[in-house]
Amino acid sequence: MKRITNVAELKERIFELEIAKESEKRELKARLHELRESLRPANLARKAVKEVTSSRNVQGKVLGAILGLAAGFLVKKFVFRSSSNPLKRMAGNLIQMGITGAVSRNSDSMKSFGAGVLQRLFNREKSNGHVLDNTDHM
Repeated sequence: MKRITNVAELKERIFELEIAKESEKRELKARLHELRESLRPANLARKAVKEVTSSRNVQGKVLGAILGLAAGFLVKKFVFRSSSNPLKRMAGNLIQMGITGAVSRNSDSMKSFGAGVLQRLFNREKSNGHVLDNTDHM
């Protein structure tokens, strides 16, 4: 930095420093605003959920839980339909909870079993010599 030797240079340097001060003040306010936004509970929760759900292990567990809930619900509806008998409803709820738990605990084997069934089903159609489509039925 060069030495200031007269009043004009001093005023010019003061003006430059004031401009730099305002610029730094705006930048500091912007950073503070970003920090405040990132620390809001909603944004913290959103970030945490995003990090958790991006994990393959968690995605598998969530999928297993969803499959379990769906299987339990479908079995209950299929077996007990919409009964007004309280004992049947209670039995249906117990069976639903049991199936939900069993399917969610064994979701990997259920997915493998389902994939195997679908693979055999589609391979059988191809091995019959043709693939079913709308033109075969006409």
